[in-house]
Amino acid sequence: KQWYQRRVRGLLGMLSLAFDSMRASRRLFGGMLARIMRATPRFFDVTPLGRIISRCSNDVASVDMQLCESVGSSYRLATRALTFTMMLPGELNYLIRNIGLMELNMNA
Repeated sequence: KQWYQRRVRGLLGMLSLAFDSMRASRRLFGGMLARIMRATPRFFDVTPLGRIISRCSNDVASVDMQLCESVGSSYRLATRALTFTMMLPGELNYLIRNIGLMELNMNA
């Protein structure tokens, strides 16, 4: 049963990561495109179109890679913190009971 839950959580995490990355990439690309469209005609006269397209595609690719890594790291950190927070009370209860039993056995 645990392997099933892990796979479902992993799948949900990957889907969440993909959708978050897509949304952020779309937002960043939209802002970049809006700024290019507001540029003056002189900018397009001076700058070749190939350079603009190359720069945009390289920027988007590098941002996508870095964003995917940072969102993935954040997701892993959040799941570990949540897992630790959920397990801590049970572990403390177990330790307190066992340490208390050991102290009773040592005093007897």
